[in-house]
Amino acid sequence: MNMKICYVTHLSKLSGAANSLLDLVDALDFDEYEPFVITNSKGALVPELEKRGIRYAIVPYAPATNSEDMVKNIGKRAMNTNTLNFLSVKAIEHVLKKEKIDIVHNNSYLSGAGMEAARNLGIPYICHLRDFIWEDHHRTFINKNLMH
Repeated sequence: MNMKICYVTHLSKLSGAANSLLDLVDALDFDEYEPFVITNSKGALVPELEKRGIRYAIVPYAPATNSEDMVKNIGKRAMNTNTLNFLSVKAIEHVLKKEKIDIVHNNSYLSGAGMEAARNLGIPYICHLRDFIWEDHHRTFINKNLMH
């Protein structure tokens, strides 16, 4: 039986993180591992997953960091309310259970909903740290109480 790995993205555009995720998936031995991807919207990443025959789910969830754009910050703060974040985490938990995921690979720490869902279900998870939030992006976490 293959180990089922769920990769959780923070964006669905083809950024450096998404291209790195595709490199990771392309390097898998499909006889041993079965990748599954959760992304927060239908962007340029989705056709790339489809070309590779990688199954995926789209679950809206909020980013965990602020923006330099004050208008976007208002929207991001609203999306990160306990109610909306709770609903996103519950939706991801549903997907993880349905897909019988063995391990979660959070492709960036810029969104934590996948890790929170995995933790709630007792599924092992890892977070891919690829950059510095302030030094590389000039951003901070919206809810610093959730950093751990």
